[in-house]
Amino acid sequence: MNWIFFILTFVLLGTEQPPHFLSGEWEGHITQEDFSGITEYEIYLKLNLKGEIIEGKSFVFDGDTYAEFKIQGDIKSGLFLTFIDIEKIQFVDIPGAEWCFKKYQLVVQRKAQSIELNGTWRGHTTFSDCVPGKIYLKRCVKRA
Repeated sequence: MNWIFFILTFVLLGTEQPPHFLSGEWEGHITQEDFSGITEYEIYLKLNLKGEIIEGKSFVFDGDTYAEFKIQGDIKSGLFLTFIDIEKIQFVDIPGAEWCFKKYQLVVQRKAQSIELNGTWRGHTTFSDCVPGKIYLKRCVKRA
């Protein structure tokens, strides 16, 4: 009986339509953890879903420095988002460092009053791998 429930759940999740409500603007923070502790940066995403394809932009900020990337990826089972930074559009570098080209793996989490996108990321620069971290996003609050 349990295996029937598992198969039915798998089939239903596999046929779920992508949630177009994920298109739009998201904000939150992205972390890196190393021997000196956790470093946190602000992040903003603008997502556009076309079927199961994700396109958009990511903006990562550290004070007056920032990087804007073009992103592309996909969504599976209406819950799992995977996308990558494919092009650095504009940026102000951190002295002595490079911005990471990231691969994001996020899960849609439905809360009582909101929806969150949370997960992990890893990346690389032109000379090395980046210290991976976590990412936490909420839908942007519209301001008047």
